[in-house]
Amino acid sequence: MEIKLRDKQHCNDSPGLSTAGKASNMAADCRNAHLHRLGMTNSPHCPWCPTQPDTLEHLLLHCPRHHSHRVALLHCAIHPHKPTLTNLLGGCTNPAQAFKTFNLTRTFLQKTNQLHRI
Repeated sequence: MEIKLRDKQHCNDSPGLSTAGKASNMAADCRNAHLHRLGMTNSPHCPWCPTQPDTLEHLLLHCPRHHSHRVALLHCAIHPHKPTLTNLLGGCTNPAQAFKTFNLTRTFLQKTNQLHRI
């Protein structure tokens, strides 16, 4: 879930990436994997996948609960066949593409009722 140092440096170059970096850092705050490390919840696991850690990567890329919304997101995404957390958070060197992808991800989070956990 960490953005690599190289990606953090790119955050300074593009408004979309700056927002993406902030979103990634904030995302850890309300996910069970992070809250469990802080002793604030009993389980680090996804509410729907009892064996998977509740991380932003799991939510956006793997959780079967949100499969149909994910298909819609990836259909419109810039890199639909090789989605990564960084790409979905607007991690693209083209600011217009980064903004578009970040907005698609925000829509995914709204439709899955997970935006409040970010």
